[in-house]
Amino acid sequence: MNMASLKVFIACICSLLECFSPLFLCAQPYLGEHLSRGLVGIPSEQGMYLSWRMLYEDENDIAFDVYRQSNGGNEIKLNQTPIQKTTDFLDREVDWSADNRWSLRLNGREVASWSHSKNQPRQPYLSVPIDRPEASEVAGTSYSYMANDASVGDLDGDGEYEIVLKWNPSNAKNPPQRGFAGNTYLDAYKLNGRRLWRINLGPNIRSGAATTNFLVFDFDGDGKATENTRIFKGIINTDIWETAAEKYVKTSKYAYFGVDFEKYFRASMTEYGSLEQQITEKYHVTSKPGKAKAIAQHCEEIPSLITELKQELEIIELLG
Repeated sequence: MNMASLKVFIACICSLLECFSPLFLCAQPYLGEHLSRGLVGIPSEQGMYLSWRMLYEDENDIAFDVYRQSNGGNEIKLNQTPIQKTTDFLDREVDWSADNRWSLRLNGREVASWSHSKNQPRQPYLSVPIDRPEASEVAGTSYSYMANDASVGDLDGDGEYEIVLKWNPSNAKNPPQRGFAGNTYLDAYKLNGRRLWRINLGPNIRSGAATTNFLVFDFDGDGKATENTRIFKGIINTDIWETAAEKYVKTSKYAYFGVDFEKYFRASMTEYGSLEQQITEKYHVTSKPGKAKAIAQHCEEIPSLITELKQELEIIELLG
């Protein structure tokens, strides 16, 4: 490449960078879900082991204090010096015959608490009750359900993780296998076992490891996690809404998907008796309407990009 060609090449690159600079200026760093301190207590032979979460905005010199209250009495500070080097503490003097409550404090303000009653079993795990779907039959074959894959995320924005659990039928199939399979269910549970919603993927998404995978993540950056999975006609939300149970299964008994979409389920809406239905042909919609419009205004000389941004704006407006 001669010097003249090199100059032209560099000029083209600079022009492209100048055009796309609004994209970089408008991009925001992902800060994650707005999680709480997540204080948990694990009973052990040495005492109650307490652990909590560091947050991305915490200062390097952050310091915590831990207090314990027994049988509703006065609170007692347990640490002799501020807790700075770790995010855990072992309460060696706990009285297991009392109802105890631990308070985690930052700058004198309680930021989390954990309780353990005298009648509560001392087990190093949290038991979460789950609701197994009823066994059924398809094409003359009986099947039952087993708890399968699970993921966590803060679905309702309360700062605590919820669990999204997949119920897999015992007759699930992989793509090369022939035959029908029972429907796959996706449940969302609070850590106390309260079910937020249940999604029945219906007869048109054949159950199997290759076809009923799902993601839980804060896809749009609003601080709340979203469940993302493949759907088609016949999907049913047994708690909130349902669609027509139309069947699109080929007579060859192989899985048939047709045109599927990505579905976003927000558990926060279930608290108000409805479920926000967000359907988009993209895997993510991260731009805010104002930002997307600003980018379009700065890049009017690129028709293809304008078209894509306008399509995204239409999707955003539909999503509300």
